Amino acid sequence: FVNDAVRPAYGMRNSVVPDELKHQYEAEFSQTIGKVGALIAGGTLASTTVIGLVKSLDWYAQFDKGLLGDQVRSIFAALPDDLDFRFHAALAEGADYSFVGQVRYSDWEEDHEWLDGFAAELLAAYPDRRALCAAFLAHRESVEAAGISAFPCQLLVDRLISADLAIGREIIDRSLAEPDTPLRNYLGFAVGALIETRPEEGRVLIARMLASPEPMIRSGGA
Repeated sequence: FVNDAVRPAYGMRNSVVPDELKHQYEAEFSQTIGKVGALIAGGTLASTTVIGLVKSLDWYAQFDKGLLGDQVRSIFAALPDDLDFRFHAALAEGADYSFVGQVRYSDWEEDHEWLDGFAAELLAAYPDRRALCAAFLAHRESVEAAGISAFPCQLLVDRLISADLAIGREIIDRSLAEPDTPLRNYLGFAVGALIETRPEEGRVLIARMLASPEPMIRSGGA
C-alpha cells in the first residue's frame, strides 16, 4: 500500500542524508499522509481498505515522535469504532490498533487481552450462533479477498468457543453436514472444548469423525 510512498530517505553506504533533502521528503510524506487521512475520514472506503491503509502507516504511529507521527496518530485516533469495522480488524493480522478505545498505542502487544471482551460483544450482538458463524465467515472472506492474512481468526474462534460451547457445536454440526465449509478449519478447537466439558459426548463424536470418509473431518477428530 502506502508504505513505499512514505519510506524515509537513506544515504548510500551509510552516508547521512542532507537535512534539506530530508525536509523535502517529509513535506511530501505529510501531503500523502494527509490525503490518506482525508480518504479515511470521508467514510466511503471499505473496512479492509482502511485497515490496509493504516497498516502501511503504523511505523510512524509507533516510532515517529515528530510531526509525521502526530499526523498519523491523529488518523488512528479517528478510525471507525463500529462493530463491523472492528470485526474485520479482529480477523486482520496486525490490525489490533483498529480497536479504538480498546487498545492504546502504548499497548501494542501480542497478548491480545482485548479478545475476551470483543468475543463477549460479538456473542451479545449475535444471539443466533448460526448467524454469528455466518458473519464470521463473511468477514473472514472480506479480509482474505483484500490480501490481508486472516490468521487471527483462530485466536478469536478459540475465545468464542471458550465463552460459549454453542459456537463449538455449530462449527461441528456445520462441518459434519458440509465438509467443504471453511468452519472445518476450527474443528480442533470445537472438539477440544467438547472433550473438556462433555467427555462422554466428545468421545462419541470423535469416533463418528474418525469413521468419516472426509479427510478434514478425520483430521479434526484425530
